[in-house]
Amino acid sequence: DLPLAASWTVMAFLGLGVSLPSSPGFVGVIQAATVLALALFAIPRTDALSFSLLLHASQFFPITLYGLVLLMIEHVSLSEAARAGAAPMASSSQR
Repeated sequence: DLPLAASWTVMAFLGLGVSLPSSPGFVGVIQAATVLALALFAIPRTDALSFSLLLHASQFFPITLYGLVLLMIEHVSLSEAARAGAAPMASSSQR
C-alpha cells in the first residue's frame, strides 16, 4: 500500500508533464511522468507503466466517447467538426 503522498506526487508530476509541449493526447508524457513519480516510491517500472496506461485510458476514452455521442446527437460528422475547427485558424492566418 502506498501513502497518500504518492497520489499527490503523481498528480504533481502529471501537472508538470502536461504543461510541457507534447504530442496530441499527451501520449508518452503522461506515462513518463507517472513512472517517474512512482519510482520515488520504489514501484517497479512495469507496474508504474501499467498503472499509467490505465490512468490515461480512464481519462481519455470516457471524454472521447462522450464527445462522439454529442456529435451524433447534434447530427455533426467528425469531418464537419474538423472543418469548423480549422476554418477560424485558416482565416486568421491569411490576414
